[in-house]
Amino acid sequence: LTTQMSTVPRERMYVLFPTSTSENQYEESFTQGPLNGGDAELNVSGIYISALMHCHYNTSLLSIFSLADIYQMYNLQSSGFLLNNGETFTSYLVTAHGTKYAIRFTPQDPNSLNTYNQNFFAGWEFDNIRDKREDKFESFVKQTNTPAQNELGFLKFLKDQNFGVEIYKADATFSQW
Repeated sequence: LTTQMSTVPRERMYVLFPTSTSENQYEESFTQGPLNGGDAELNVSGIYISALMHCHYNTSLLSIFSLADIYQMYNLQSSGFLLNNGETFTSYLVTAHGTKYAIRFTPQDPNSLNTYNQNFFAGWEFDNIRDKREDKFESFVKQTNTPAQNELGFLKFLKDQNFGVEIYKADATFSQW
């Protein structure tokens, strides 16, 4: 994903899913969003997802996970698409800002994201409710912030909302987190 970001301006996404319930062997699925647009749409049916990897290809997109990215994790979990109720699921993000992150459910309580987010994301399908949630998120994370400001704001948002996730930051080579 890091090498593909500069070739064609669109969000790209890879999804890994186990070939069996043992999670030792994986298959991948690839999708991409519209040209110069955001949000690659994920269409899954009848599979358990182990990992989701996507990019924010332009510096006009956030340097960290967006609220839509968090919603996608919640939606996957609440719809039953995450093996072991999400305990082993990880979502990865690389950005044009050079940031690389992974986010996963807190191991001691994988249900906490689902439980809390049922309240936070309740009514998400209605524009006025979604707008209020996005305004709350944008009080912590903004496109005009530096990557460091957004990283700190994102951590504060996660703590403030008690989402039950852990976030990891990778070095340039993905060799250290």
